[in-house]
Amino acid sequence: MFNPSGPGGKQQLRIDATSAKDVTCDSCDGLFFEPVVLLKRLSPLASPSGEEMIFPAQLFRCADCKHINKEFINQ
Repeated sequence: MFNPSGPGGKQQLRIDATSAKDVTCDSCDGLFFEPVVLLKRLSPLASPSGEEMIFPAQLFRCADCKHINKEFINQ
């Protein structure tokens, strides 16, 4: 019997990359990006533990000019 699910019973999403639009740097129109880490600080009032927390948030910057597009920054 054919099972369209992938490993572990999870369904796999098929994407046609030819229909996808390239994301470019808003500053220099570069096509290549590299991952960077932004450290976020959470106050004790908003923290589930009641203590200040610092946690990482990964985002991407342009590999050419190091600009970070606004759409990549978690608000």
